[in-house]
Amino acid sequence: MKKPIGFFVALILALILSGFSFVPARADSGEIDLKLGGEGAMSWQIANINPGASGTKTVTLHNAGSLNGFVTIWITDFKETDFAGNGAWLDDYVLFDVSADRLTTNLSWPLKIVKFPQDASGNPNYLRINYLGAGETITLIWHWHFLAEAGNEAQGDGFSFTINYKLEGIPPPTQGYWEPQAGTTYFSDSINWKGVITKTVIAESFDKKCRLIIEKGITALTRSRDPLSWVRMSEMVNPPAPPKDAHIIGILYDFQPSGATFDPPATLEYHYETDEIPEGVDEGSLVIAFWDAAAGQWVNLDCLVDTATRTITAKLAHFTVFGIFGYQATVPPVIPPVTPTPTITPVPPVIPVPPKPIPTVPPITPVPSVPLPPKPETPTETATPLILSVGETNWPLVGGTIAGVLVFAGIGYLIRKKRVR
Repeated sequence: MKKPIGFFVALILALILSGFSFVPARADSGEIDLKLGGEGAMSWQIANINPGASGTKTVTLHNAGSLNGFVTIWITDFKETDFAGNGAWLDDYVLFDVSADRLTTNLSWPLKIVKFPQDASGNPNYLRINYLGAGETITLIWHWHFLAEAGNEAQGDGFSFTINYKLEGIPPPTQGYWEPQAGTTYFSDSINWKGVITKTVIAESFDKKCRLIIEKGITALTRSRDPLSWVRMSEMVNPPAPPKDAHIIGILYDFQPSGATFDPPATLEYHYETDEIPEGVDEGSLVIAFWDAAAGQWVNLDCLVDTATRTITAKLAHFTVFGIFGYQATVPPVIPPVTPTPTITPVPPVIPVPPKPIPTVPPITPVPSVPLPPKPETPTETATPLILSVGETNWPLVGGTIAGVLVFAGIGYLIRKKRVR
């Protein structure tokens, strides 16, 4: 029975004390005036919250002095009470993150409040506003979330702590600080603790010729996989040599912080002037390339060149050195005209045609003369004309006629000679 009684006593005591020592967590705000070397603080008490609840606290820092500086942030006076007496601590289930312009840290959100820097030394962890100009104000948004998986473990518990701010002079003593310079863009208020851009960010180079557009929804992380809160584009000193037959258009830009990544890629826009293009370089050949230090070479990106606006655009997935390159236009060699040689059509050789053979006519065998018997003289009769048809020669008839004539001539000769005697 002692344990149940002790529990109820502790619970009643917790309810009583919660009405005096702690106030419910809620969205809160406050303004702190700082002067160089001076500090400001704001206490925060959290109690009587339900699993799954969340809230914010807005703090405005004002540089009330006449000198520029940077702000160091740390946590002190952390106190926690286990009212239920069950060994469960509210701090184990409440996670925090903070966002602000120009905010830098080596921490990864979200995390427990006891993991925040515990002093102003910045060692080993630091949380800073890199720059706060004289008379300038800047707003920090603190966000907390009570994990739903806590269940009833930490019901009735509470804790309190103090957030401290100190304005220090420039130059900064350790890493993570610098005087803001042209070409640097801060956007910690446009990215959440997961590194997702919540509002489109447009960063410009110091000469306004180079723009980086990080659209809403892109995940932007540092090399250590922390949310990216700033970018800087400065001129590259002692850049690597350009590729063979390539010319650097304008200057090369060193994008910082080195190793930052974008998923999906951000959009990179370059503006160039026509007088920056060397003679002989084809404007349509312009390309954005980045320096691959591991491979020791320039790598071209897929680009879109708009010669009307003199703008070239590409997608950028990580930070390194970038620049525009143009390539010498290739001029084809001049080939002198060639006089065509007249084409001579070869005449085929004359092939003699053998004479057509003349058909051989067999010799005509003469018809032997046959002596005719003497024919008695008969009265002369009118001879019936012999009509010969034109055609083949009747040699037997011809021969017979001649023989007949000769016989009659011979007979006449003999009769005449007999009369003379």
